[in-house]
Amino acid sequence: MRPQEPDALDGEKARAARVFYERYVRAREDEHYKRRRKEWIERYG
Repeated sequence: MRPQEPDALDGEKARAARVFYERYVRAREDEHYKRRRKEWIERYG
């Protein structure tokens, strides 16, 4: 395993990952999303 880059938590990809994760958490908790996801799972498995 290679050592972590010194700017691993400050780089462009790290910032993008934080934004993505924040939006993912917000969507995961959204009631509309939960309902639609449940419908999709029931329909497509």
